[in-house]
Amino acid sequence: MLLTRLKHSLTPKNSQFIIDDIINRGEKITIKKGAQYPPVTVPQAVSNHARFRGNAFKQKGVSVFASNNAMACLDEEKGFFSHGKVVNGFSYKTAVDKLNSAKDYADYSKFKVLDLTSPGGKFYSHFLFDVLPKVQVIKSLGIDLNFFDKIIINFKDLPFIKEACELLKIDFNKVEGRNAQNRILKCNCFVSVSEPRDALYTSDWIVDFIRETFSSNLPISTSTSIYISRNLGSKRIITNENELLDELNLAGINTVYCEKNTVKQNAKVFRAASVVVAPHGAGLANIVFCRPGTTVVELFSSHWSDEFWKLCIACGLNYIPVQVERENGTMADLATLDYANSYLKLNAENMRVNSLLSLFNCSEN
Repeated sequence: MLLTRLKHSLTPKNSQFIIDDIINRGEKITIKKGAQYPPVTVPQAVSNHARFRGNAFKQKGVSVFASNNAMACLDEEKGFFSHGKVVNGFSYKTAVDKLNSAKDYADYSKFKVLDLTSPGGKFYSHFLFDVLPKVQVIKSLGIDLNFFDKIIINFKDLPFIKEACELLKIDFNKVEGRNAQNRILKCNCFVSVSEPRDALYTSDWIVDFIRETFSSNLPISTSTSIYISRNLGSKRIITNENELLDELNLAGINTVYCEKNTVKQNAKVFRAASVVVAPHGAGLANIVFCRPGTTVVELFSSHWSDEFWKLCIACGLNYIPVQVERENGTMADLATLDYANSYLKLNAENMRVNSLLSLFNCSEN
């Protein structure tokens, strides 16, 4: 009897053993605990913005849910049943209602399934800071990603997603995009991770993981100043950018089109930057690769989110927000922006910059 127990204790813990242990402990365990950070100085240019949510940040706790008899609703607001009971702390009422009324579901009972979906997870910054950290949580438990037959994410067919899977040695054939057929599913081996960010604050462990994945061992070249263009996109572009580019070139500021690069290529560019100037947008997610002390100038006309300000704080960067004109030449009243009724319009608004000099004049105010 003693020999049997000793042999069991010496047996390496495999992925199924770890998942069974989570289930036996109540089907949900906390991996990282939350922590409150002290308030920080608020830039005057955004302190009155309608979307400003305060200057105290919290590192969110992260938990893992596992079940050998699960029903899951993988909408933006997710919900889970385990053995017919709602998994509290992981489930939204809207999703629970959908599960209760569901007449059809995808039968994944023959598959071991890992859910990595996250609200907005097909967009670059959300994929980096909300989806990929869940991979780190699973790995930190000692679970092999390739133990799973299906790994469900928001969207599969984007180059940066495939690149991340290759770097993390995830079998891309096992990755499945969320769709109408698998949004509600039933599974006998199911694992999900809670959302790793609170109010878009990116915790230090997430920053470390993203850097380790994409920029470890990258050499640091001579310091450069860069401008991130959005003119290959469809919204929040600078309509008179051609005029601005002439000034940027004269000032020795290089123009970067992030969507033309791989994530690792962008990591190398941003790691070398001492100054980053950019309109608000996904390209600014790459400041995660910047060295501490880098100056980041974020341009916006009306729409602004505190995501990249918070990322600068997490990475030790010098953040300067600059409000510029709307496309029609007017300045938005930041305190009265109506996001409840006009989010899509505000989010898509283009902007114009009168001159490079005007940016630096604004940043000094």
